[in-house]
Amino acid sequence: MKNLKTLLILCGAGLWSISLSAQNSDSLYVYTTDGAVLSFNLDDLQKITFTDSDVVIEPATGNLSSFLFDAIRKLSFEAPVITAIPSLPEQSKSRIFYSPQTQNVVLESETLIGSVAIYNMQGVMLKNIVLQSTRAEIPVDKLPAGIYIVRTVEYVKKFIKN
Repeated sequence: MKNLKTLLILCGAGLWSISLSAQNSDSLYVYTTDGAVLSFNLDDLQKITFTDSDVVIEPATGNLSSFLFDAIRKLSFEAPVITAIPSLPEQSKSRIFYSPQTQNVVLESETLIGSVAIYNMQGVMLKNIVLQSTRAEIPVDKLPAGIYIVRTVEYVKKFIKN
């Protein structure tokens, strides 16, 4: 345990000078084994002490924070990177498709559709319609064959007219 403490002190001192000059960090982050990340402002820290079993962080305010070595996953001067998405939006049950028989674009939704705009691939708005229904058929027989974008309040989807 004595070697571990010495190693942590040496690593901590080395990381301190490298991280502060390279990263211009203003906080010490303690990553615990239970997934928590605690930050301590370096300007407010008075002392960090490594004992035989724990790390004690003492801010100038005097409120000590003590962490057992076994409870620490990592000490760092780099801010945590958030990579998780808290939740994904629910998939819309809206449908859009082109009906070659009727030459209409059919829109179906569980909610009111509202306004609908149809754009060509150059971004030019070709149609703009206000609807107050959950299903609509928009005639596109005058449009040439091609790929088009339909935009509603709820979604943006493409359709291909043959």
